Amino acid sequence: MFKKDQKEKRKQELLHHLLEDPTQGTNKIAQKTRMNRRTIFQMQKDLEEDQAIWGYTTVLNERKLKRVVYLLQFKTKPFTKEFADLIFKRLTTHEPEKHGVRMLDICYANSVYDVLVIYSAPSHEIARQYFEVLRAVYRDHFLNEPLVSQINNYFVKNGKLNPNLKRILNNLIPKIPK
Repeated sequence: MFKKDQKEKRKQELLHHLLEDPTQGTNKIAQKTRMNRRTIFQMQKDLEEDQAIWGYTTVLNERKLKRVVYLLQFKTKPFTKEFADLIFKRLTTHEPEKHGVRMLDICYANSVYDVLVIYSAPSHEIARQYFEVLRAVYRDHFLNEPLVSQINNYFVKNGKLNPNLKRILNNLIPKIPK
């Protein structure tokens, strides 16, 4: 039992370091954790093969890249094979990119809305056009009219604290004239 607990603890430690900085190599992580490089490599490989790790990504500030971010929320009719195939086809053929849109997150939730889609576009006009494309493509699968919102700022994105969090939070406080 101890060995299994120890292995889990080491795996969590590795994940912590990968989340902190996925670009650091096995040598650096081995140094920090005092684990063998080969152990780090094998654990990481196992996590990737098990799909506990899907991949590694760069956290972008879409605003600094002159892009706008939108959140689309909708309630669906019960999932059908046709609906599942449509979603799969559109995502695996990179349909959003053909419209200048970058898909940031899509999730299925137990919530007021079933599907949440976060995407960025080079302008409000393109973001709204893409919203209309999604409405047309998925119209038969919506239970009601989708809701679209613009995202102004992230406090946390991909597990990373926004480096400008303090300034963003302070800017949200209403200024009361004296």
